[in-house]
Amino acid sequence: MLRRLLLTAIQKGLAMLAICRKRQTTLGTPKEKEYFDESFFKVEKNRRYYPAEDLFATARNAAVTKILKLLELNTGTYEEVMYFDVVASSGYEGYGENVLRFPTAYRSYGETKDTHLISPLGAVVKAGNEYDFEVISKDFQAMAVVINGELKPMTKNAKTGAFTLKVSIPSGIEKVDVMASKDSRSYQGLYFYLVE
Repeated sequence: MLRRLLLTAIQKGLAMLAICRKRQTTLGTPKEKEYFDESFFKVEKNRRYYPAEDLFATARNAAVTKILKLLELNTGTYEEVMYFDVVASSGYEGYGENVLRFPTAYRSYGETKDTHLISPLGAVVKAGNEYDFEVISKDFQAMAVVINGELKPMTKNAKTGAFTLKVSIPSGIEKVDVMASKDSRSYQGLYFYLVE
């Protein structure tokens, strides 16, 4: 999270802290002053101070809040740094209700350590179209695309570890499975695509 205290507040706080030190005025314990000093860093390029946030440094955060209150500075004032708008491309149909971004994974895919889907990336393949199926895996010795119960073995590239297969999707089927085997004999499902 990118949060920045207002420059004037930080500079005023550091200036007040310096004045208090010269006058021997107490603004907390020596440890709290040390926490306060360590809680900001200066960017030389713009000569501004920014908080070095750490949500788990509770003692440091409490000390900074205490000293900012003693200096009568707002502890919740932040500077707007930037804003931007995200605009979808003209061909983007959106991912809303009942629209899947990726194929549906079987439990076995979640248990893999070094298996990565390369293509196709969508959740749906269209009947009548041809697709390049590609999966990179060090977890399995063999992979296959299963269409209508027929196992179509994928070819493994020895250098990259990628399993590939170009497949035409027939009409009249509901899904296409990608399966894998550790022993080249028994296969388990990794994920499946719905067919439109």
